[in-house]
Amino acid sequence: MNRVRLLVLNAALGPLDYRVPDGMDVKPGSVVLAPLGPRQISGIVWEADRLPATTVPDERLRPLLGLLPVPAIRAELRRLVEWTADYYCAPLAAVARMVLSSGGALKGGATTTEYRLTGKGPDRMTPQREQALARLAGEQATIRELAGIAGVSEGVLRGLVSQGVLEAVEVDCDRPYPPPRPDFAEPTLNPGQQAAAARFVAAVRAAEFAPFLLDGVTGSGKTEVYFEA
Repeated sequence: MNRVRLLVLNAALGPLDYRVPDGMDVKPGSVVLAPLGPRQISGIVWEADRLPATTVPDERLRPLLGLLPVPAIRAELRRLVEWTADYYCAPLAAVARMVLSSGGALKGGATTTEYRLTGKGPDRMTPQREQALARLAGEQATIRELAGIAGVSEGVLRGLVSQGVLEAVEVDCDRPYPPPRPDFAEPTLNPGQQAAAARFVAAVRAAEFAPFLLDGVTGSGKTEVYFEA
């Protein structure tokens, strides 16, 4: 019988042994779903000799329920989890949770709502709606993000949603970020920002360490100056 030891993703529980059902392909690092009483829990298949032993006989082991749709944890990463837990005197399970995709392994796939144009026109065209339609072609984002792209208020866009001009799309929160847009319009720095940015850039090009303090109120453009470097 194929028996595996599970690092349960609950720091209050110790390692647990389970039976691997016929046809299920698991290996050290696989992230699986397992029964525990009436509940279902997530865990990582771990090398049995690297966790405390259990005393449950083979005939009493419950079968794993399935594999979770996340990549297996590589051996190098498992060793890092062990080292981190030992160094910081932290529960192994608590450290292991930090290397997992939270959506797939811990919370069941978190999603967010984005919006895109449907190709339908509004019942009544206004200058703001016309501007939104022109600027949002090919865009998909949250209402707040689209409002920034279009240069209109969120209320204008919600009106377009109610008329079917924009449609809602549920997307995975853990999806990869979109590729950068090199043609994106860069901000224009004012003279004071340009002077500060020039000092940053000079220090970076000289490959020399130098401390800098950017002083300014919220919204004054400190982050943009930092990005110049």
